[in-house]
Amino acid sequence: MIFKSLPTYIVEESEYRDFSEYREKFSRKHVKEVMFKLSELVAQKISLLLKNSSGALIFDGWSKYRMDCLCIYASFIRNIPALEFGKTKTREEISVPLISITPIAGTNFSEDNENREATNFSATAHMRHFESIFYRILNINIHDWAVFLIEDNCALNQSIANLIEVPLIGCYNH
Repeated sequence: MIFKSLPTYIVEESEYRDFSEYREKFSRKHVKEVMFKLSELVAQKISLLLKNSSGALIFDGWSKYRMDCLCIYASFIRNIPALEFGKTKTREEISVPLISITPIAGTNFSEDNENREATNFSATAHMRHFESIFYRILNINIHDWAVFLIEDNCALNQSIANLIEVPLIGCYNH
């Protein structure tokens, strides 16, 4: 269902069950409950990994169909236990989990405004969004965790880095 981007209601259709390996009837409510529980478990796992490290916040924003979105990744080095010649050692590995893809808070979908009220794209609004996502999902203070930011090299992103009090590693604008 997920790999084919099918809607959740598909599990309630007999044709779908006839051609799948699952013969039991699932409700879309049950599927959604499982998906939400799974996302909570993944967030807990990522939170545990991040709490024992610090790293880079990688993000990018875009607008599509009158919706302004922000994608956030956390890049960090984690130690992985490894067995080498009968001895336990650790090796370092770079991890870059996706933290969130969400509409930026404050998007106004008002139909009566031709130029629609723009999302607040200020550095403060972005920082508050990062703080909210990291704290709400991972229970982590972004100011304590982030060592630097990676994003397009523009004034807004430099302002965000200044507010979080970390350097910006800028890349080319696209």
